Amino acid sequence: MNTTTVPYQSRSYKVSISRDTTWEDAISSIVIKNSKNQFVYKKHDDGNRVAVLVNALYKQGKTVYVEHNGTQYIYIEAFDVFVSRATKKICWKDKTDPQRKHLLKLALSN
Repeated sequence: MNTTTVPYQSRSYKVSISRDTTWEDAISSIVIKNSKNQFVYKKHDDGNRVAVLVNALYKQGKTVYVEHNGTQYIYIEAFDVFVSRATKKICWKDKTDPQRKHLLKLALSN
């Protein structure tokens, strides 16, 4: 497990991420603790988990920002996923989608 301290919503959280996992495994297995060392955002479908995980990966230098048609996305190459910067939801899941391929080219050229 890789542990780092991550800011999110004006607070700091200790985040532990398993290495060599898929996005689904990372989001379900991420351990998030507050400053009192208490577990927070325990539900696997909690949108805050995605935001904290993205912030942790950003802090580790594992994200790339991409803009397409006025919308900003975050590309996480280790998991090959695009996350909406505004909503923190996974986007462009269909890897055969031509728009996703275009976004991927933009991300990899940064």
